[in-house]
Amino acid sequence: MKKISNNNYFRILQPSSLEWNSKLVEWLHKRKFRISGKLIDLGCGQGELVQLFKKLGYDAKGLDYPEIDLENPLKLPSNHYNYVICKFVFEHIRNIMPLMAEINRILKPGGKVVVLTDNSPANWKMFLNDPTHITPFTLERLKNLAKLNNLNVLECRQWRNIPYIWRYTIKAFDYSFPFSNQIIGIFQKKA
Repeated sequence: MKKISNNNYFRILQPSSLEWNSKLVEWLHKRKFRISGKLIDLGCGQGELVQLFKKLGYDAKGLDYPEIDLENPLKLPSNHYNYVICKFVFEHIRNIMPLMAEINRILKPGGKVVVLTDNSPANWKMFLNDPTHITPFTLERLKNLAKLNNLNVLECRQWRNIPYIWRYTIKAFDYSFPFSNQIIGIFQKKA
């Protein structure tokens, strides 16, 4: 763990668990995607998910700031990707509508987007204490965002980041936990 500041606005930051990310990728591949294809991870951080998807045969690419600014139009080809992943990115975007429209544009017909974000009402204090959090999300807000962008809602639910359970099975990803502080949304571009 690396402490970046004594300032009350920042918490002790902990790197993502490679083990947890590998279970997430396995779950997405086996339960939601089923076949490999072109995948882009927008806001990919260190690119852990990209490397894991590549091992499963995906043509995977990741982009993060400063090489891509998600607040501006994406310089990516239209109708090109089978899958788009945005893992804990949406809450950092000021105006999410243009980004969602761009995601819809770059997805192939029938393509899927996976959005993981904080469930703000479940933990307002944590959300508001992070100065990089700009846009709060609820289940309804995320569903409505997808519908406004002509995406089918395949799944949108609360879920909980409990790595010690997911260490043993990907089946744990299939269940919602009460009082979850995160949301997963899986949406599909209409064919």
